[in-house]
Amino acid sequence: MYEFSQPWAFVFCLIPLVVYKFFKVAEVKFQTALRVPFFEKMLAQDASQLSSAPWLWHLIGIWLLLVTALAGPRWVGEALPLEYATHNVMLVLDISGSMALEDVPTAHGYQSRWQAVSDTAIEFIKQRNQDKTGLILFGERPYLFAPLTLDQATLRERVLDAGVGMAGQATALGDALGLAIKHLQDTPRKGRVIILLTDGVANAGVLAAEKAAEIAKKENIKIYAIGLGPNANARSLSQVLWNAQQSDLDEKALKAISRATGGQYFYAADKTGLEKVYVAIDNLEQIKQVRRDLRPEQQYFYIPLLVALIWILILFFLRIWRDGL
Repeated sequence: MYEFSQPWAFVFCLIPLVVYKFFKVAEVKFQTALRVPFFEKMLAQDASQLSSAPWLWHLIGIWLLLVTALAGPRWVGEALPLEYATHNVMLVLDISGSMALEDVPTAHGYQSRWQAVSDTAIEFIKQRNQDKTGLILFGERPYLFAPLTLDQATLRERVLDAGVGMAGQATALGDALGLAIKHLQDTPRKGRVIILLTDGVANAGVLAAEKAAEIAKKENIKIYAIGLGPNANARSLSQVLWNAQQSDLDEKALKAISRATGGQYFYAADKTGLEKVYVAIDNLEQIKQVRRDLRPEQQYFYIPLLVALIWILILFFLRIWRDGL
């Protein structure tokens, strides 16, 4: 909206009226005089010029423009959030080969584990729209798929772009936690959170998950571990062979990791369970928002000031032109 930063300045608009009402023209008393034969004609000519030219209105107009500039006309926009006290959340999601298994029950049959995980992760991101959220995907190796950001739309797109097997078939749990810790170290110590989701055991990588938990504790990072362990429902020969080769969900290790950092462990058997887990994490990691707003401003004082200056110059040059004639 448009407003004046110093509206009291319009009081100065009354100065010409005050001068006109309360200040009389000084009387000039001539002690000596020089007789000029053509004085009466010259006086008549000056009087006609003064009466025909609206010089007084020019001066009043210029004065009003100067007062308007002093009042500070400006445009003030809507308040924009400048700072929030929020969480920095790193989603660490397992995309190893087992996440392709279609054994998560739904109302219309079964869907893959990764499909259930990605759907619920996207909903979680929508709910935490004031948090900075990042995404790490891991299999045999961990990868930073999206840095910490407030751009929730782009982050959701990145989740949709992910696919099972992109990072290998094994599960480097400790390395994934280590990468998440690394990217949280430069954030404020309050509100650092890692949400780890996996369906298997740590069977790859260099850093042990327990050691990663120790580092996270020192860095004041909470780890909420989610174990996805749907009931096996093999639908193809390849899935039967996969289930025969894979180890079960290592809940003991996940509980130890989360407990060591002050977080919690959650078990989810289906998509509904995952949704409840994210709701529980929301309730556990609530933070009072401390908001500071910034209102964008655009100053326009220079417009009346420029108009007044141009007006003065026009009067000046008109005077010179008339005198020249």
